[in-house]
Amino acid sequence: MTTQVTIHANVVPADGLEIAGRLESHAQAARGALADRTCRALASDSRIWSAWCAERNVSALPAEPTTVVAFVDGQGEIKSPATVRRYVATIAHMHRAAELTDPTKAEVVRLAVKRLTRAKGSRQRQAAPLGELAAERILATQSKTLSGLRNVALMLVMRDLLARRSEAAALWSRI
Repeated sequence: MTTQVTIHANVVPADGLEIAGRLESHAQAARGALADRTCRALASDSRIWSAWCAERNVSALPAEPTTVVAFVDGQGEIKSPATVRRYVATIAHMHRAAELTDPTKAEVVRLAVKRLTRAKGSRQRQAAPLGELAAERILATQSKTLSGLRNVALMLVMRDLLARRSEAAALWSRI
């Protein structure tokens, strides 16, 4: 049994302080390279992983593949397969950042994720398109100013093209 030290929401063995240094170096190098939402997701997921490991008194960094399998199986009972796959990607990212062997590459982990996907299915629920009623409500709330007319035009183009926000933003930036 090793004592645990919490560093940047990651649980590492007390004798692994060099891991903390590598994580700090990675954080400095990655500053500005990742999107804000990606950083928030990585931080949130690493807190979940670290808390799960701390509750079981196992090391989060470095982790054993069997520990990751137990985590996948446990989270698979309460989370969607897409969320669990994101957690696994975060665990892999943490290990790469700390320059450790990635336990998520082990065959047992791959099989655990595959087992979860087969048991729960992997199809994501499609978001409903913008309907006529919602479009009419949006139209009714917009002012007749230039910015209001621009908003209505953008909303109608998005609806007609079935565009996502990012696609509409890319289109808007070219105008």
